[in-house]
Amino acid sequence: MRKLFKALFAGFGLLVIGIGISAFLGSRPAIGACDSIQPSGGFTSFRLSAADGNCLQGYAWLPTGKPVVAAVVVAHGIHDHARRYEGLAQALNAQGIALLSWDQRGHAASGGARQRVDSAEQLVGDMRLTVQEAAKRFPGLPLFAYGHSMGGLVALHYALADEKSLSGLIVSSAALKLPEGASAGQLAVVKTLSTILPGLPVEAIDEAKLMRPPEARKALAEDPLIARDKVPARTVATILNGIDSARPRFASVKLPLLVLHGTADQVTNPAGSRELAAQAASADKTVTIYESALHDLLHDTEAARVRQEIVGFVARLSVVAKP
Repeated sequence: MRKLFKALFAGFGLLVIGIGISAFLGSRPAIGACDSIQPSGGFTSFRLSAADGNCLQGYAWLPTGKPVVAAVVVAHGIHDHARRYEGLAQALNAQGIALLSWDQRGHAASGGARQRVDSAEQLVGDMRLTVQEAAKRFPGLPLFAYGHSMGGLVALHYALADEKSLSGLIVSSAALKLPEGASAGQLAVVKTLSTILPGLPVEAIDEAKLMRPPEARKALAEDPLIARDKVPARTVATILNGIDSARPRFASVKLPLLVLHGTADQVTNPAGSRELAAQAASADKTVTIYESALHDLLHDTEAARVRQEIVGFVARLSVVAKP
């Protein structure tokens, strides 16, 4: 994100010409229908309609041959989609735990301008629909929120807004702290651009910074559901504003908490995860910082250990939460 700030300052003067037209066109809500999907895993699908009418494509991975004891609702990040959590779903299913997720608006099969999100409140509303779907399918069972990267920020906001619906919170490589060295002036430029040119593509995703295994990098590079365009200004500002509003409330987190991050993450700041774990009021909290790990922990070298830790956390608390 530091690179983004420098680029924005260098090119800011060239953007003024298009402000009038873009302000008019870009200020409209980016909503749309879902795309058709081809089943490519062990999931069933469902669709949800967001508060603004945007279609959200949902997925459910369910245990077979054993009763469901809990469910995890997954919020994925930017440059990501729900079906990339198939491996985690299989590990959870083996323990009788269901996984439900949805393609965030602007991602994969969900409607909306590609990678465009407009506010943390909007994303929390989308997540609430999937939590409600899980509660409807599994009444009375423990529900857990899991969020990765931007999804970690969304899951935290959701937990702060509706703690009673959850039995625990898991955040992985969450966006919880502004980039080191980012000045107030630089942040102001990003937020101004998000208002006058919300759809402006401003930040490219460097896939080399996400994970190390060559096969995982190859799979991501060839994934047809991943948008390759730069992330829009409004999305970047949404993340920055979401961080600003969440940080003063870290101490309000009371749910059982599992925090995961890699020391070599160059996409989101690991210090934010440490600060959440230190400040949260949760009586049951664990923070695991994986040495040398990059951003996408479930597809990096430590993936098996990460899956095991998530499954263990949910399974342990599901036994405690049983009536």
